[in-house]
Order: sequence, then C-alpha cells, then structure tokens
Amino acid sequence: MIEKIMIQDDLFHFEHLSDVTSTNIVAKQCKIKDVSKNWIIVSDCQSAGYGRFGRQFYSPRESGLYLTFTLPSRFKITEDDCLTFLAALAVAMEIEERTTQSPAIKWVNDVYLHGKKVAGILAESTFFPVGNQNLMIGIGINISRNEKEDEPEDLRNKRGFLFKDQIELTAQDKKDWAISLVNRIVEMLEDNKTSDYINAYQTKCFTLNQIISWKKNGRTMVGRAEKLTPRGELVVKMESGRDEILNHGDTSILAYEKEGLKR
Repeated sequence: MIEKIMIQDDLFHFEHLSDVTSTNIVAKQCKIKDVSKNWIIVSDCQSAGYGRFGRQFYSPRESGLYLTFTLPSRFKITEDDCLTFLAALAVAMEIEERTTQSPAIKWVNDVYLHGKKVAGILAESTFFPVGNQNLMIGIGINISRNEKEDEPEDLRNKRGFLFKDQIELTAQDKKDWAISLVNRIVEMLEDNKTSDYINAYQTKCFTLNQIISWKKNGRTMVGRAEKLTPRGELVVKMESGRDEILNHGDTSILAYEKEGLKR
C-alpha cells in the first residue's frame, strides 16, 4: 500500500515492501513512471543491495533497515554538493539519539560503531526524462545480527550492529526511522548551515589526522587526512607539503594515531 506523507513542505509517497533487488533500483523505477512524485521506499531485505563502486551491501531479512528516498526537485544540488556527507552525519545523529551510543564516520559515507561498519549511504542521480536530474539517497543500517541467516564468512567479522541482541524492527519502527531520517536530511539542506554541519561531521570523522591511501590514475597515493573543505571534501597533506583535495573515492586508513581507535 502506498501512503502519502508530508515532510517539511514536500509530499512523499511512502511504500514498504517485503523484498526487493535494491531500494535504489525501485526508487529509480518509480521516478521513471512519474518524475513529479517524491518517494520513500523501505524494504525488509534486498537481494542485490549495493553501495559505492557497485559493491554488495548485504541486506538480509530481520537484520537491518534498508531505505531510499528521492530528493524533491526544489533542491538544485548535485551528488557532490555536500549531500553524501550530510546524509552520513544525519544517520550518525539518528543512531546516537535512538541508541545513546556514539557512532563515528569514515569519510565520506560509512558509519562505524565499536570499530565496525554499521551503516552505509549511497547518493545516486538519474536523468529521466532526458535533461531532468533526479537525486536519491540510499541508506542501509545494520540493526542486529539475524543468527538464522547464512551470513557470508568474509563479512562476519566486518559487519557491526547497533544492538548485540537480535531485535526485529516492526513495520511502524521502520516507517518512523525512515521518516525521521528523511526529515533530518531535508531540514539540513534547507537551513543553509553547512559550516555548522561540517564542524559536527569533523568531530565524528575518524579519518581525520590519520595516514590514508587512495588510488589516483592507477597509482597508490599516501598522505595525512587533515580537514574538510566547506563542501565536505577531504584535504590531505602530502609528504611534499602540498595539499591534495579528494571529493570522492575510496580511502584506506594505514595508521591510526587517535587513542582507542581500531583499524
């Protein structure tokens, strides 16, 4: 059943599905059918959930919260205009309020708890009809491990969860989480306080002050992550003394210098 929900000044069509390939894929299909509508898609599981670079986001039933919402067209922004870092901050803040735990962020869009990834964010854009950009944000949060699930061995020691004991969110719980997250992100985009959010993000970002590596034109680059620009880009100090600005891509932390953090 599709439900209409007002969030801030925007009407969203909310749909909760049992299982999908990917909530992002479903959201794209919804926009193709009617580009004028805003959507929030929630699913109990994903058979082909994915993150950046097409990497699998394991999304079993009775284990997580999986959702995608399409950004209202009144926001004239792109994927690079702070959207991803704002969404990551919103997810971290939501987790903190609901669990009283203190999540951290790995630049740019992964949320960690106790040294393990508990949430991922993926901002994507499509152009349907031609020339019309439609932005959407996919969010996956690991709530608790489903012990009945045949979890891939290579993920078992990498995935973190908000709760140690198995907790299955009800349909109403998932709806409440989804609406709250969408409301939080829309509110962030509306109030034009990007500098405040940059500061809040930096206090949670454990990538800063660490030695990191990344790929550039096929070469492995190494430097110290120092700060964020006003757009959420990562400023890295190279050994030569020059600054390298990263606005996307995958980084690996080579050396932790903050006490208490684990790789």
